[in-house]
Amino acid sequence: MGGSHRFGDNPWDAVVLMLLAWLVLVVGLLWATPAYPFGLQAIDHAIDHTDIVAAAKAQVVNELHLDPDAPGPDPSQPECNRWEVTRRVAIALAAEGAGLIAKGGNNCRGFAVDAIMYRDGTVVDVLGAGREGPSTPHWMIQPGRRLASDWREPPPLEPALPTLPPVPMPAPVSPSEPQPTGSTDLAAVNAKLDQLLYAVEQLRQEQKDDTEKIQSQINQVVKDAEQTAKKVEESATPLILKILSLGMAK
Repeated sequence: MGGSHRFGDNPWDAVVLMLLAWLVLVVGLLWATPAYPFGLQAIDHAIDHTDIVAAAKAQVVNELHLDPDAPGPDPSQPECNRWEVTRRVAIALAAEGAGLIAKGGNNCRGFAVDAIMYRDGTVVDVLGAGREGPSTPHWMIQPGRRLASDWREPPPLEPALPTLPPVPMPAPVSPSEPQPTGSTDLAAVNAKLDQLLYAVEQLRQEQKDDTEKIQSQINQVVKDAEQTAKKVEESATPLILKILSLGMAK
């Protein structure tokens, strides 16, 4: 009864050995693999996504017509134009767990303006000084990791404004064909009125000339009649005296 116990004599020893083996395996896996909350798989951050950053910048320049290096409309957050590039990078890499970084100080809408963050705390700087200026696209993994609580899902893009149809422009007026204006129309009316007044004056003058001509003819007839009567009277006077003298002779 007082003999020593050897490993393997007890049936439970095999169970204990199996449990130890599983424990070693689990600890080894946990040690070799970093923690990825939310069930995400490990992401190889060494993959250079500069091309995605460049495409996001081109979208901001060509579609939003914004210069990432120019100050934004809000003086209190002047680097929001750069943040528009960073936001689009985070959205494009959302399947890998990319997001924005909650940040005070120099920020836009409470987010870092030139860097993204993965759910495991890895921070990647995506915009920096280079041949394209302060907002040159690049992919620079920062040393160390941030707290997972600083990770933020990027806000969705605003819907694009509807494109209005272009306003048709009037055809240019040829210098050789001037278009009538109010002043030229008034001048034409005045010219017409002058022509009408001249025609009326001509008619009135013609009527006056005709009246004077008729009156002259009447005066001439009266004058001729008076002269004829005078001649008749002169020629009839001896005849009357002769007739009277014959009557007296009887």
